[in-house]
Amino acid sequence: MSNENEHAKSIAKDAVLRKIGRNLLLYQQIEGHLKFVLANARASGTLNELALSKEERARKITKKMLGHLVEQFVEDILSDGAEHPTEPTQLDKPWMAISFRCEMDQPARESLRGSWALLVEQRNNLVHHFVDRMRPDTLEVFSNADAYLEEQYQKALPTFHQFAAFSRSLQEGMSRFAEFLQSEEGKQYFGLLPDKPRSIENLLKDVASTRARSDGWTYLALLGQELGKNDVGLLLDLKKRHGSLTLKALLAAEDLVDFKEEQLPNGNFQSLYKPKEYSAQNALPGKVI
Repeated sequence: MSNENEHAKSIAKDAVLRKIGRNLLLYQQIEGHLKFVLANARASGTLNELALSKEERARKITKKMLGHLVEQFVEDILSDGAEHPTEPTQLDKPWMAISFRCEMDQPARESLRGSWALLVEQRNNLVHHFVDRMRPDTLEVFSNADAYLEEQYQKALPTFHQFAAFSRSLQEGMSRFAEFLQSEEGKQYFGLLPDKPRSIENLLKDVASTRARSDGWTYLALLGQELGKNDVGLLLDLKKRHGSLTLKALLAAEDLVDFKEEQLPNGNFQSLYKPKEYSAQNALPGKVI
């Protein structure tokens, strides 16, 4: 009879230990959902600042205990009084603000606060005080502990589903936002599309508008420097169309400019150009066209 009793106690004790692990895992999953939502629910700034802000917020959230997480969740996510970030008055880069909230009336919010506070108490009892429920080492004690753990699990399960739903909603919103940022519409909206390459016509006018002499003529060498520095791709395109010619020959093939040659004191010549559609409105003040 004694052996049978010891065997029954061993089975009951193992069942209790398994349920302790199950309940602890459930509380950790709840805590994980809380941390995910709180770390990602608010952010503002440029794209680079958003990433840094998220990292800093996650670092602070990671160190908080379950009770503090629940209270912050109520204040940040459920509170009607949550502050919205103020948009900077001067912007030179795309700036955005992200906010995830669940609006509800005061009675509903306080009801959740109370039920979640009970959850925290139950979790703390399990972590810090449950060993007292395992004494003395009897079958009845283990049976009572098993029943207690089962009741605790069933009470915590709805809260787990609540926070999992919050986490899932935020994740879906983040995924949609990321997809929008990667879309052509999103890139255009936030000015993330790469600048379109200049056409040869615009390049000719850009260089002439800033580097032309007072008579409207621009040294061809200056155009060559600009191509080599900022528009190598454009120069390669010209050579694909017309072959590996000199810059002057390439531009002549495009028939976009007029040329003239000027003799230098040493007897050599230098080439100058003027866009054929270059007009007075493109010139700097005081220049003669």
